[in-house]
Amino acid sequence: MRNNLQYSSIIPPAPSPASQTMLDARVKDWTSEEHGAAVERSYRSLLASFAVFCMAVAAVWLVLFGLYKAFPYAQNGSQALADAKRALAGQPNLFPPGAGIRVLAFGNSKTLAGLQPGTFDRTAGPGVVSINFAIPGEVRFLDLLEATLAAGNRPTHLLVQQLPIENAPTPLDLIKRDKAIANWLFPFRGFVRDLVVFAYESRRTGGVRALYAENAAQVAQAVRDRGYFFIASQSHYPGHRLPADYRLPTDAPGTVLERSLRTEADDFRRLVALAEAYDFQVVLVPAAYRSGEFAEPPAADDGTARRLSAFPRIHVVGPAYWTYPPGEFSDPVHLNGPGAARYTHQLAELFARWRAGVP
Repeated sequence: MRNNLQYSSIIPPAPSPASQTMLDARVKDWTSEEHGAAVERSYRSLLASFAVFCMAVAAVWLVLFGLYKAFPYAQNGSQALADAKRALAGQPNLFPPGAGIRVLAFGNSKTLAGLQPGTFDRTAGPGVVSINFAIPGEVRFLDLLEATLAAGNRPTHLLVQQLPIENAPTPLDLIKRDKAIANWLFPFRGFVRDLVVFAYESRRTGGVRALYAENAAQVAQAVRDRGYFFIASQSHYPGHRLPADYRLPTDAPGTVLERSLRTEADDFRRLVALAEAYDFQVVLVPAAYRSGEFAEPPAADDGTARRLSAFPRIHVVGPAYWTYPPGEFSDPVHLNGPGAARYTHQLAELFARWRAGVP
């Protein structure tokens, strides 16, 4: 009997006829056509609101993107110059028909402000035509090179101060690159900030129009100079010359700077494959550093040359770097005009001797 009582205690009592009638009425109300119509109206309202939100976001995106494209010289100068070079890379016939030696130089701002194509061509000899495709703040150049090749521009030689050492990103790496993803989704994301800076700096040039024209003229001059650009914005000394005794706490005058090299890296292999496919030579040339920034290097970078001996299209020419007095730099990193002319002349002579087989 006790078991029967315990068992029966966990079974809910049957509802009374009145309670069952009320429950049936509620269920009927919940499943009624009126309630279904209300749910459908709410669903449609939600979809409509979401559609309006998407259209508003798209409109804002299009407006900002349109302004970004319509006023390229209101943005950061280095970005405007990089955009101009990427546009130039996609144009065919960069080299004149009679150019027997077609040289592309890649690198970061040290190459940008250091290699003057006009000086290089005059010094390197007849038939040499060079273009400076260096982009400030950028160490990767293979995408730009591939765009140039795809447009039908086939160099005979590439000049680089540093070989690529990066691996191709994995899908997980791509996900982690939140900045790159943001730049891809919103290429104008720095445009509003640049506009504020642009408006502030326009006071020193006589207004917004004057500064915009000045920026446009600088980029146009860089295109006419085939990519060379003097970085005046970081120069703060008279005559764009550092003092003769200029030093930084980070200088290491007792250290010989060695090149980074990873022949197993994906980008290095990619460069080798491009050189084979398009029949050009890659020439690793000296960089330019201030005297006292590092120790004087050996006359030749034999260690790097030995490590690259298995790659017949990649050549090491000269030392890893040359040093120049501070007076030939406009800031701690970049050569001024006379320094760039000297570096370019020295580089062109080295290139000409290497081509002639003269040590």
